[in-house]
Amino acid sequence: MDKRSKERTRASGENRSPPPQAKKKQSNRSEEGLLSRKEFDRRRAKTRVNVGYSFPRWRNFKQHKGLRSDADVANYLLDCYYGKSSPGCTPRKKLKPEPIAALPSDASESDGEEDIEALNLGTAAEEREELLNDRISPSSVLSKRVAEDIPDMDEDQVNDLRNCVIDWAERVQPQSGSEKRSESPEERRQQGNNSCESRDYDTDGVCSDDDYVLSICLRTGGALKTPLPIDSLPSIAVDETVHDSPENPEQPEHVPSEQAFSSLPKSLTVLLEGDIVAQNAAICYESSLTQLANFLVFPLNHCTWTDPVLDIQCGGAPPFEVLVKYKGSATTLEWVCPYGHSIWKWNSQPTFKSGVQVGDFMMATNILLSGNNYNKVALLFDFMNVGLVSREAFDEIQDAHCVDSIKEFWNGKRTEVIDRLRHREHVVALADSWNGGPGHSTQYCTCTAIEQDSQDIISIEMGYKTESNRSSVALEEDVFVRTIDRLLKEIPLKEVCTDAHTQISALMHPERGRYKKWGLKHTLYVWHAAKSLAKRLHAAGIAADQSEILDWLRDIVDHFWYCCKEASTYEQFMSLPVWQNLWSGVLFHVTGQHEWTFGRCAHEPLPESSGKTWMVSGSCAHSALTEVVFNPRWLKDVPKFLNFRSTSDLETFQNHLLMYVSKSCAFRPSIYEARTLLAALDYNHHHKRPPRMSGEGKKIYRKLYNRKTRSWSVYVEKMAKQYLYIPDLQKLIVQSFLASDGALPLPASQEA
Repeated sequence: MDKRSKERTRASGENRSPPPQAKKKQSNRSEEGLLSRKEFDRRRAKTRVNVGYSFPRWRNFKQHKGLRSDADVANYLLDCYYGKSSPGCTPRKKLKPEPIAALPSDASESDGEEDIEALNLGTAAEEREELLNDRISPSSVLSKRVAEDIPDMDEDQVNDLRNCVIDWAERVQPQSGSEKRSESPEERRQQGNNSCESRDYDTDGVCSDDDYVLSICLRTGGALKTPLPIDSLPSIAVDETVHDSPENPEQPEHVPSEQAFSSLPKSLTVLLEGDIVAQNAAICYESSLTQLANFLVFPLNHCTWTDPVLDIQCGGAPPFEVLVKYKGSATTLEWVCPYGHSIWKWNSQPTFKSGVQVGDFMMATNILLSGNNYNKVALLFDFMNVGLVSREAFDEIQDAHCVDSIKEFWNGKRTEVIDRLRHREHVVALADSWNGGPGHSTQYCTCTAIEQDSQDIISIEMGYKTESNRSSVALEEDVFVRTIDRLLKEIPLKEVCTDAHTQISALMHPERGRYKKWGLKHTLYVWHAAKSLAKRLHAAGIAADQSEILDWLRDIVDHFWYCCKEASTYEQFMSLPVWQNLWSGVLFHVTGQHEWTFGRCAHEPLPESSGKTWMVSGSCAHSALTEVVFNPRWLKDVPKFLNFRSTSDLETFQNHLLMYVSKSCAFRPSIYEARTLLAALDYNHHHKRPPRMSGEGKKIYRKLYNRKTRSWSVYVEKMAKQYLYIPDLQKLIVQSFLASDGALPLPASQEA
């Protein structure tokens, strides 16, 4: 009876109620059958074997050899392995040891699914379902679906600042002095969430986070003729963009070399850095080591220990006891004769000449190179009951050999980047400072400079707070000066783009600044100007009788963004061409006057019902708007925005900094500097990686959220990081250790 017939019979049986006696007999019979079935399954499960995805080859081999059952296949393979004939199997043709036939290439996935379901190998239903689902990676299915839905796009064009538009949150209602009301704690908390998350300075150099309540952001690709469906892209987190590691990275296959042991071998000693760098390592459990040691035949049939006084050999006969000891991250096996004499010791790690274990040294080195911290790795190893190098030895290795080697390696790589820029006529650098330290206490300041075209880091300077009398402002100014002074001596630096910082602007002043004789041009991030203008307009609009400014706030900021993008000089910004007043014409436009004596608006004729309330020329709102538009302190910085520069690439690097210099940990100055240089090496080697492609040959897109600008941008998944520079850096560190005669005072606390 097939499955559907059983279901129909069961359904029809539910509608009829059997007599009480029959129901009781049926219940007893079903309980007895269930118990017997469980007992049968329990006995049968003891002989089940799961061959996993080797089953198609198993079935093909059984058919090729003419074997009747799976037990015959197992007996045949075992007999072939031990070199015996198989009396238990009855093949249809003569048995000959032939190579196992591979699974035909045209075998479909559905056949494989039926094979796994048909084979009684004791795999649970949920495990079989996992195996079937793992045949096709979920990420590949998602990538295929995204590639079909999203057309090819140029992410650089979409994320270009000139193709971005200012996106606005919900409309801000006017709130004059008479209309102000007390805010609830929940409203104040919500308003705080919408404020800037980082310290932003207006063009006057005044931190104005407290008076900024309007939420605006940039929308990438909004100025393109055909906007792309960024919202339909799956999102990607910032940490994923930093690591970019595949879910299941392929491990290189390690083929051990064959050695014939004619006698007991000596312990392995590392003399050169190439003897240990890039070697494979593994985690081995004590039970497995003990099993291997007891299974192998020891090459000596008696104890070779000799009494130093009597010159009499022990001669103790096997079996020898195997003792397992631990030191750091290594395991030692010691063979002891029945009289307690040590015959031979085997260590799971090679050692340097001084006796320092290579695994402990490389563990301490790679904890630093990978951006991890000792406490987290020690906790992981503690949970797994695996030994680890002691904290004292870890600190000693970092200070004595890693820090200087990382600086030397960074200087070599940086020199290659600088050499490519020496012969350029015009170099533009993007500079920004990043404050680091445990929690929110600023202990360090890192000034990073990135070259505009190549996006390579060309300079990175660190400063400690004690160097500037614990003043964060003075520290930021100091590291910026060191950065620019060094670059001016090395490359033809002509322009520097920074954020709107008062002290930095004073240093870069063309007439009174530190770099006036160099003719160094100072530009600012145009996004900061748009936010500063929005703050000023909002502050004017919430005053009494000036709420009309809030209705025009978005249009005025959008118009400023357009003027900065179209104009290249201050004169063009104010009037380009003579008949088209770009910036000053906004005062006529808001009053409904689109043509005047010296110019007119450049837009198309507006519909009669535009939904805007025109201002009255000379009113309080119009006068306040005039003061904002022609504010001399704000207009003096307009030329710095006309190059339309962006420092968003520096924000990407600062995400990489958090991978190596987490704000939840405190680092000593030398270690902080080394970790910062490791982040710079990581960024320079990987930011130009090619994109990942789907099966159809299309790029895989994601959308990435920027917390600082509160906007989404297009992100193209890139190939997994290779870290090809790490082996060279490891060799440099090992060379430093070997040059010091491998002397490292390992304390007794290293014993696990």
